[in-house]
Amino acid sequence: RINGSRADNLEVAIAFYDAALTVRTREGFPEKWAMTQNNLATAYSDRITGNRAENIDTAIKCFRQALEIRTPSASPLGCLQSGYYLGNLAFNLQDWENAIYGYENAITAVEQSREWAGTEAAKQEIQENAIDVYFQMLQTCINAKNLPKAVETVERSKARNLVELLATRDLYPKGNIPQEILDQLDNLRRKIPAIQRHLGQKTTNQLSQSNDDTEKQLRSELTALQQQLDRVLAQIKIVDHDFNLTQRVEVIPYSEIQSLAANNTAIIEWYITRDKFLAFVIAPNSLAPIVWQSSTADFNNLENWNNEYVGDYRNNNAQWQQTLTHNLQRLAEILHLDELLNLIPPTCDRLVLIPHSYLHLFPLHALPSKRQKINKESSQLYTATGCLLDLFSDGVSYAPSCQLLQLAKKRHRPNFSHLFAIANPTSDRYLLELQAANIRQGFQSDSFWQRDNANKQAILNDQLSLANCAHFGCHGKFKPDAPLDSALILANNERLTLLEILTLNLSQCRLVTLSACEAGLTETSTTDEYIGLPFGFLLAGSPSMVSTLWEVDQLASTLLLIRFYENIKTLSTVAALNEAQQWLRNLTSEGLEAVLERLKPQIEQTFKELPLKERRRYVNAPLKAASNRQPLPFAAPHYWAAFTAIGV
Repeated sequence: RINGSRADNLEVAIAFYDAALTVRTREGFPEKWAMTQNNLATAYSDRITGNRAENIDTAIKCFRQALEIRTPSASPLGCLQSGYYLGNLAFNLQDWENAIYGYENAITAVEQSREWAGTEAAKQEIQENAIDVYFQMLQTCINAKNLPKAVETVERSKARNLVELLATRDLYPKGNIPQEILDQLDNLRRKIPAIQRHLGQKTTNQLSQSNDDTEKQLRSELTALQQQLDRVLAQIKIVDHDFNLTQRVEVIPYSEIQSLAANNTAIIEWYITRDKFLAFVIAPNSLAPIVWQSSTADFNNLENWNNEYVGDYRNNNAQWQQTLTHNLQRLAEILHLDELLNLIPPTCDRLVLIPHSYLHLFPLHALPSKRQKINKESSQLYTATGCLLDLFSDGVSYAPSCQLLQLAKKRHRPNFSHLFAIANPTSDRYLLELQAANIRQGFQSDSFWQRDNANKQAILNDQLSLANCAHFGCHGKFKPDAPLDSALILANNERLTLLEILTLNLSQCRLVTLSACEAGLTETSTTDEYIGLPFGFLLAGSPSMVSTLWEVDQLASTLLLIRFYENIKTLSTVAALNEAQQWLRNLTSEGLEAVLERLKPQIEQTFKELPLKERRRYVNAPLKAASNRQPLPFAAPHYWAAFTAIGV
């Protein structure tokens, strides 16, 4: 009410709510009783007259009574409301126990609503609308010094659609189900979510009337696939009555997060809220993570840095390249990277980075820094300096979330003998043919396509499903406004879109390498849904990815990946990549000359039929340009820092 005294209005409201409870009893009208308890709690929390402490106690009691009926499963919207209100009231009172109780109920209600949502777009919208609950819960846990629960809360808000899709895709019925039926189930579980996600993107972007036909076609295809799925499920349920396509994916507990930091591995997980950013450092055998929180000034500096970096990359690429070294130094300072590294034991030799939001766009492994390390021979401490990847001998890798890293680790891929590779489908990146020709030598068998033969049919003819390693040497384009339309560019101007990648079967694949422009970029949503080309290949089945954050010089890419594939015979993916990056960065002009001399027979064989004009432009010119950049032709970070190792 606007008119009258606020204090009097609240007293009238309380009297009416009390009177309503004599009719709206818990036994007779439980939902209305709970609603009234919620309203009564709100009135008491705002009450001006009476004893303030008693009013607050009554408000908390009423909220908790409302939550006895408004449970996450029985009334998720009501539970979200009452839990959030209780959490906020208790938070302002620094009553952390009641705040955690309220926010926990609210978040569980959000998760229940997500579980019931029909599409991924609906799931994401539900979480985006409730993101403040996660922010508040996170700060409450930190204030209560319950840091394990704080990092669990971060995980609950990160990349949940991808986590759920990966987890449920490994669900199979029990009993003697024909392999043909299981293959159909796998195929439908890949295709249906991909089309649902694409339709959700179209709705979000409010496409014009001219695209109605495409949407109608997609909806028709979706209906047909869902009908086919119904028939497959009917056949499965004859044998396994209890089989369900979905299950609730429980949040990863801190004990399992901590287990990911075994074997001298440390984890840094970032999280960006509305007014600050946080970093959680998880070390081996740590009972709780260490949390670092930024100041408001740090947060503003990071926002400004991001806007300038992305603006230069998109609108003034020459300036972006020239200022990259300086900008990475500045980013390291804003993130207080040296402080974070001081929290990591000097014995750790592997680092996993879990960015958040727009931090996914940056080469964090290339940030200059320093840390304490132990000399393994003398056992003496010393200060190591260099880029982040120089400070961890077993490498620096990335993951979208701890839970996704855990799921990737469960995908055992012992075989690594068969290669699927495409190279130079657009006939303007000829050095990638040299790259692929060299890489092929390390595999027992391969399926290799280049130039005009590297088309969509080559990928979709099931050859890719047999691959233990998939290598794409081509152009790639990330579309931030329509991530599902991001694509690898193939021959005849064909595009392998993210939507199509989501439907691929990579169940035999250990590694996907994208030697392509912008292949590693992802959408930077509030809920960190990690929508980009790496997302597609991870969901299609590969536990490990090597991709790029920007367009890489052809010769640099070729030399780096040749070295990487030589390394991977004896090293892990991340260690192999990081060593290759260090090698290329430190390669001297004399060293380059020696490498090119070693590759000379292969260069001649690969390009023997290439017309002289094309060879001069696409092969000789890049080699000459690199030779003229003395004494370290590839020292600048834009030559080597774009490559990232994602997953295991």
